[in-house]
Amino acid sequence: MEVSYDKYSLMVNGKRVFIKSGAFHYFRTPGEEMARDRFMKMKAGGYNTVDIYFNWNYHSPRQGEYDFSGIKDVRKVLKAAQDAGLFVIARPGPFINAEVNAGGLPFWLLKMEDVVPRNRKGTEYHYSPKYMEYIREWYDHIIPIITEFDNVILFQIENEYATDTMEEDYMRELYKMARERGITCPIFHNDAYFAGLWADCVDIYALDLYPYINPNQNWKQDNFCFDTLDNVEDIFRCAKENSPPFVAEMQSGWFDKWDGSGYKHIRDALGDEHINIMTKTALSQGVTLFNHYMAVGGTNWADLACDEVYTSYEFTAPIDEFGIPQSNYFKAKELNYFLDSFDLTCTEPKDFDFSQENIYAKLRHDNTNNCDWLFVRNMNPEATEINLPFGKTIVLKPYDMKICPIDLKLKACEIEFSDLEIFARLQNEKEETIFLLADEKANIHIKDYETLSGNRKNYDNFSLEKDGKKTQFVFLNKELADKTWLLGNKMIFNADYVLPNGTIAVEKNTEVAYYDLEYKFSTKTCLVGEFWDFSRQRTLDIAKVEYCAPEIDTNYDYSNWKKVSGKTDSLSCDLYDEFVWYKTKIPNNLTELTLSARHLFAVYVNGKEILNRNSYKIEKLQEVPETICVPLSERILTKEENELTILVQNLGFDKGFSGDTNNPRGLVICETTPAIPLEFSVCEKLSLERRDWRESENPYLAKITAHFDVDFKDNEFFAKYISLEDFKCRRATIFLNGIKIGRYIKRTRVQDKFYLINEFLKPHNTLEIVVWAKDRNTKSLWGFKFDLKNVKIKLGTFKKYQLFK
Repeated sequence: MEVSYDKYSLMVNGKRVFIKSGAFHYFRTPGEEMARDRFMKMKAGGYNTVDIYFNWNYHSPRQGEYDFSGIKDVRKVLKAAQDAGLFVIARPGPFINAEVNAGGLPFWLLKMEDVVPRNRKGTEYHYSPKYMEYIREWYDHIIPIITEFDNVILFQIENEYATDTMEEDYMRELYKMARERGITCPIFHNDAYFAGLWADCVDIYALDLYPYINPNQNWKQDNFCFDTLDNVEDIFRCAKENSPPFVAEMQSGWFDKWDGSGYKHIRDALGDEHINIMTKTALSQGVTLFNHYMAVGGTNWADLACDEVYTSYEFTAPIDEFGIPQSNYFKAKELNYFLDSFDLTCTEPKDFDFSQENIYAKLRHDNTNNCDWLFVRNMNPEATEINLPFGKTIVLKPYDMKICPIDLKLKACEIEFSDLEIFARLQNEKEETIFLLADEKANIHIKDYETLSGNRKNYDNFSLEKDGKKTQFVFLNKELADKTWLLGNKMIFNADYVLPNGTIAVEKNTEVAYYDLEYKFSTKTCLVGEFWDFSRQRTLDIAKVEYCAPEIDTNYDYSNWKKVSGKTDSLSCDLYDEFVWYKTKIPNNLTELTLSARHLFAVYVNGKEILNRNSYKIEKLQEVPETICVPLSERILTKEENELTILVQNLGFDKGFSGDTNNPRGLVICETTPAIPLEFSVCEKLSLERRDWRESENPYLAKITAHFDVDFKDNEFFAKYISLEDFKCRRATIFLNGIKIGRYIKRTRVQDKFYLINEFLKPHNTLEIVVWAKDRNTKSLWGFKFDLKNVKIKLGTFKKYQLFK
């Protein structure tokens, strides 16, 4: 497959193609079958391309080790994309950000003193030969896999990169590495600063656009929210005149953080208006390549997350974390279907003398369809009447945007002007059907014909014939349009979704309607049987409650643990698990411990807990370290030689956008008063092995076990979760069939429902929840045990669809 380009668009095998892409993280949606499901839903929603980050950290846990097996098999992911009929934008970094641990750089790389990650210290450029050597190693492993697939149309080097002095050596070397390893498609870099960065080092200049990054602010009240986007064509032409306008990351949602607002708040705030305005404004600026970031939400299982984000990476994406289409998916589908109907890959800006308060209008001439398109946006909080200079008046809803055809020639008529938007088009050589979105305040003006109102019912239609050709218009309201699907040269109505292979998904008994140009309308009844009540939850029976983490006990044998002296942070210890244990001996004459740890930690002396602390704090995108002093006394130091045990929970390394991937994690400071040297024995991971209730007076690490069954059926899609809404404990880690799938922290709680990732589910499942911080109101050992045995863990189903083929 040959990929070329000019200033208008990308071309595949010589044919112009409008790239409608969405981002997907295979590491957050693990397994071939889950990838295949999400890709099919993307294709059903009109996307023709999937954007894929390749996560170096995910594949290389240790220096020299690369794992592309099992759920890490990216060949299967790329094959699933190919089978779904999607092009691929490949983004192997080396740095990817993506709110993943260390921005996707391997942990082992961060600890090397002769490596400068990203050739950058702060904002200063520092070329690192050793870093480049390891990038070659990564590229040697990942690029040969990528080049096996001929549907890869674009390749990105680095990610949102900048330095004070903008030396080009690094970017040019990455470009050369990619070409030497067989990349033949155009290479780009995504500029986060809209400044034309690295345009001379790549084939296609691209940029990222995120107008909404503060969930506490209302984007609808920001008059300058889309200012950059409103002028993006000028940015592109100044940066690189001969390449097509490409928004490599076009905001379709936003990530939530610990102490955040919650994804429901962000989804409600963005609604489907935001993706509508973002995408249509980009089209008005001549953009012919866009990538919705994200198209598919995911889950930060295992240790994927950077320190900023929690388990869910919902991102308010069109297809959510659980694989369920949301309202912005249906809006994206509406836009994508329109772009499939009319080729906008070769347009020019056209003078348009117009001004009205909070109204944006842009006129473009379409060289392919020989017509004009008027893009109109209303940022007023009320419906607004807009008087256009050529004598037409339209009314736009608040925070709405439309694409209006002018002098659009169809098979049997010509649209002089319409503010009824086009949803989709079916056509053959002699006949076409245009599906319009009904709107009581809009009209369609057809040349040499009467003006027709958009105040229509579903399926209302009229047709015109001329010179043996026929044009038919069919009206759909928004609710029906959401459930209408384009499948080849056929439309399917009333389905919750329809996959490219013809599979129809419905939640309830439905009469599905079909329409094609030859047979017109037909129907099919889909019976799902029992109605599923999605508000229904089942409280799981607790099978057992037991202590775990015997590392706390004074008689625990840790003689085979690694010995460290001096620095004790994770990088220095070469330990990168979420949980790290530290053990040492201290005398009884100490009066104080000075500690700093990232991010949560507990301190035990002689098996008794003396401190349990959450030190996590981020302000203005920067980590705020905490150092605390813990007084010691004879009541605590009861022996001549006392055992000090510290358990640290690391919520992840910095994502590295500002070059902070090397910020220390684990136990950063541990000093005594009076000062003595300390040698620690260290080990990573929580031990889930059982220990007896009577062994310790401090049962602050306990494991709750429950079991549940799942009935798998070939003709169903479902998404299940557990709810900890009524959970009394302050901190917990959740394991499904031995795999860590979630973190629960009550103080920073924005998530209490956790997705039971389909890839990890079995017919018979074991759920284990490790608790290491009891509720503050629980005072005694037996009170703690009682609380745990009576904790409520609820199993629920987000959605269940019956599938018909």
